Amino acid sequence: MAEELRWAIIGTGFISNTVAEAIAASPGSQIELVSGRDAGRVAEFAERHRIARTCVGFADAVTDPDIDVVYVGTPNHTHHDVVTAAAAAGKAVLSEKSLTATMATAHELVDAVRDKVFFVEGLMYLAHPVMQRFVDLLSEERTGTVTAVHVRYAADIKTVVNPLGRGTIYNLGCYPVSLLHLIIQSAFGDDVFERRELAGHGTLTPDETIGSATASVRFANGVTATVASTDDYGMAFNVGVLTTTGEVRFATNPWLSTAGDNVIEWLPYDSDVESINVTSDGDAFDHQIRLVERCVAEAAPRHYDRLLGSETRLRSWVSSPSGKLSASPDIDADLRTTGRAPIAGERYRSACSDSSLPGSLTRPTPSRHSPPRWAASGDPTMSRVCSTGRRRSPEWQAPGPRSAATSTFSTATTPNSSYRWSQVPFRQGE
Repeated sequence: MAEELRWAIIGTGFISNTVAEAIAASPGSQIELVSGRDAGRVAEFAERHRIARTCVGFADAVTDPDIDVVYVGTPNHTHHDVVTAAAAAGKAVLSEKSLTATMATAHELVDAVRDKVFFVEGLMYLAHPVMQRFVDLLSEERTGTVTAVHVRYAADIKTVVNPLGRGTIYNLGCYPVSLLHLIIQSAFGDDVFERRELAGHGTLTPDETIGSATASVRFANGVTATVASTDDYGMAFNVGVLTTTGEVRFATNPWLSTAGDNVIEWLPYDSDVESINVTSDGDAFDHQIRLVERCVAEAAPRHYDRLLGSETRLRSWVSSPSGKLSASPDIDADLRTTGRAPIAGERYRSACSDSSLPGSLTRPTPSRHSPPRWAASGDPTMSRVCSTGRRRSPEWQAPGPRSAATSTFSTATTPNSSYRWSQVPFRQGE
């Protein structure tokens, strides 16, 4: 393989521009070509980022012999086709979240990359050093035991996202859900997150995607959580982890961790606030590219023991126009084959061998005092270095006409459902 990783960029949307800048800034990578559906936009993108080669359509890009890594920056519902083609060509893949837009295609994607290529999903914030410090802080004796979690993310991105991507649960909700998963698993181990009750509310937009969504969760150990996201307005975040001795929160946006200062706050109930500053030489996207570089360079054995666990763990519920709910058929099938309901998503974790790197992780243990090390690694087929367990955001499906702009989700059951809120499978990579 070449000294520098040679990348193909698939897609010319706003997120591809951000990732292209991170690739260009790394001495270990170079962008070899860009591909998209529109020749004019492809040419404009290539000129902006000084990319020598272009092509229309992804087929030639993913099979190009001069490409080492394929970055998939297309809308959610197109990830499956591009990733599976790249995997068939033997390319390492970094694909944007959410993994896909349906449970079936997510399983197919995982099967396509499993034991074949390096794969990582683009929950880039997990690769940033501030997340490791956050997990370390939660494991300290002084911060006590986690009792409740509140996470929220709002951003006015409705004009730049593709409606076929299914809305805020896929676009932004995956960030707070994945962070909640990281918190619960780091504090209590794998099993607690799998045993929970969830109720949610969502508001539909005129194009019939989910504009805003809120969920409340109660875990079997008594810990409660709220999760919310919206694509419709604002630019706001909130992360609060309540414990028996105080509260841990972010003063800076954890999902857009920056180069420079990133601040976590510890607010003990009996003393003053402590600000914990994590200074970095790169932002979350920079660290994500570095993670891919070292993981691909190591070409280590992959861990696929639980590749599909994340996909089969988030309880899906169907809401009829009357507001009643029933379990999704996808979930029923998961229960038959795995004995458990799907989870909101696995945590993002990597198993890079160099423990000095932010992406180096070890298998988590149930003890809150020995949490796993985290990094943004990616998805299913994660190479041994990156066996990611990203959280899958629930997928919204509407088999029939909607009778209201708002739907409610709970644990009630009823047949003849019209709406489904189901988690889109992710990779299992733990």
